Amino acid sequence: MPKVRCKPENGMLDCTLHGGAFVSENDGDAAAGPFETTFWWSQDQVLDASDLPMRTKAYPGLAPHSFRATGVGKLVFTVPAWTGGWVIAVVDGANAVVEIDETNNVFPVAPVVSLPSD
Repeated sequence: MPKVRCKPENGMLDCTLHGGAFVSENDGDAAAGPFETTFWWSQDQVLDASDLPMRTKAYPGLAPHSFRATGVGKLVFTVPAWTGGWVIAVVDGANAVVEIDETNNVFPVAPVVSLPSD
């Protein structure tokens, strides 16, 4: 399970996410071109307008019938002093890769059970 560590700083939280992974998969018969994944900070597991973008990473395409397990690595970010939260990944949010199902590109990566407050 990924770990998020935060410390209070001027009414905000400076946080670091270590670990976490997700799988990008191409079930189709054609190669999928390059795409980006954006990681968001959310108060819950649902991506909405109140969530904060943290980082976007670019990835090369995927061959037909292949997958790539991708480590989140280390994300450093600052968020409001909320209690709890989630890191959410949005894969190909710009819909650069044509898919039969465009609704399966958003998923929670790492929960934060509690955060310190200042």
